[in-house]
Amino acid sequence: MKRDRLYFFIISFLALGLIFSYDYCKKDIKINDSNNEKIIIKRSFKKNIKEFLEENEIKISKSDYINYSKDDNLKDGMEIIVKRARDIKIIDLKNEIIIKTYHTKVFDIIKESNIKLNENDIVKPKLNDEIALNKSIDIEIKRVEIKTAKKYKDIDFDTVVKEDNNLEVGKSVILKNGIKGKKEYVYENYYLNSKLIDTKLIKTNIIKEPVSKEIKKGTKDYFITESGKKLKFKKALRVSATAYHAGFESTGKRPGDKYYGMTRLGTQVRPGVIAVDPKVIPLGSKVYIKEYKKIYSAEDTGGAIKGNKIDIYYEDKDYVDKFGRKTLNIYVLK
Repeated sequence: MKRDRLYFFIISFLALGLIFSYDYCKKDIKINDSNNEKIIIKRSFKKNIKEFLEENEIKISKSDYINYSKDDNLKDGMEIIVKRARDIKIIDLKNEIIIKTYHTKVFDIIKESNIKLNENDIVKPKLNDEIALNKSIDIEIKRVEIKTAKKYKDIDFDTVVKEDNNLEVGKSVILKNGIKGKKEYVYENYYLNSKLIDTKLIKTNIIKEPVSKEIKKGTKDYFITESGKKLKFKKALRVSATAYHAGFESTGKRPGDKYYGMTRLGTQVRPGVIAVDPKVIPLGSKVYIKEYKKIYSAEDTGGAIKGNKIDIYYEDKDYVDKFGRKTLNIYVLK
């Protein structure tokens, strides 16, 4: 009887040992695989991660992520995280690459691809955005370049006028020539994928200051004739003078033609009449010619009389032909 009890005790002890040994050796392992929607719990007696993966036919590619080394010992309560790599297309200008990656953050995907970004480049989705492991969308890189460009423009000079009562009205003397300055404009040109999209002016610099032009301008409005008469004038001019007559050679008209011998003012042409440019000498003005010491009347115009030019009427055709061109000093009287 005592022997039977001893056998029972020994068998019970061994059974309990086996039970404790079983519980000790078993390991509950959580598998968090991105291919599965739920976390799976597996019970295993394997020694390390590699044996456990083989036991459960879980294959890990070189591009996949696992949070343990395959040589790590298996421990109860372990959570094995597997992130499955998927193909992501990166479009960079005209180049396209496909990278197999388990990363979800756009920044990490770009980094893994070894594509270098400049600080102004535009990435879509944004660098901090996440791309879920069950999605595979394209990443587009838009290259932004900022190039500096310079342009130069002249700065006009001022004109300083000094009045001189010893100089006649209409006459002026240049005391100092003006010199244009130069201004620099610095721009930033923005290029998106090599196409210019914007230009901003960032600063200007005066490269060269302008130098003012100085002029002495006459204010004297009278002169004394040789006979001692004081004449007041609006302006004094130096003109190029020619001569004309009423005939066809000068006017294109012959006796009997309409308006033959008539001035622009509608008066009869006669000695003492001159043709002028009305923009310089108004029609009807009295003009004193210094070299001839005589007052003329501006009543006519001519197709070739432009600017500082006058045409003096003479009746003698031969004298007109010999007159040529002379430089005269005249006064437009008040």
